[in-house]
Amino acid sequence: MYKSLLFILLATGIIYLSSCRKKEVLITKAEEIKSSDYLPLKEGNYWIYKQFERDTNGVVTSLNITDSVYVVGESLINGRICIVVCNPDRYAIYADTMSFYRFDNEKLLDGLSQVIMSVTDFQSVLQQKTFISGPDTLASMTLRMADKDAIISVKAGTFSTINARTTWKQYKNPCINRTLFPDDDILYALNVGIVYQKMSTSCYSNKIRYRELVRYHVN
Repeated sequence: MYKSLLFILLATGIIYLSSCRKKEVLITKAEEIKSSDYLPLKEGNYWIYKQFERDTNGVVTSLNITDSVYVVGESLINGRICIVVCNPDRYAIYADTMSFYRFDNEKLLDGLSQVIMSVTDFQSVLQQKTFISGPDTLASMTLRMADKDAIISVKAGTFSTINARTTWKQYKNPCINRTLFPDDDILYALNVGIVYQKMSTSCYSNKIRYRELVRYHVN
């Protein structure tokens, strides 16, 4: 009986140690995830998007606008090396525009060193701005991460995402009976990049404008 009890105790100990080791591996993997995993910016990577509008009844209309986004290379911005991405104007009004990014471990920054995405911080305010015109405060914006691991289906497939959400608050409304600033959503998928982007509307329309990923290539 003593031998049987000793065997059970040893077996239990081995199982316990084994499970602890498994947990340690999972924690290590989670800590290794960086912002660059959610926006792979190697030269040669590209993303193709289609633009749509959705009205208040949920009816979706294609705008027949295609955005081709691709990595150009690197550039020195304010003394720091940034990755240059050709990112066409989302309203297709102007010529192609350039976006500048750099990575700081779990955070993604723009060319002005402003945090625009984090893969770990879903509590803090990443950005906060107030927009003033003369004596009037027009609006304010707050950027936070939201909707961790939310599933979304777009033309390119179904993805688990994190959401860099900009929430707007209006003080002065230049539009009549319209909300100028709804929430802006930018959804990032692991090892893919941006798969969905909801954009601010304007005084000219109450429709929600967005673009979604159609196809992509990442190295």
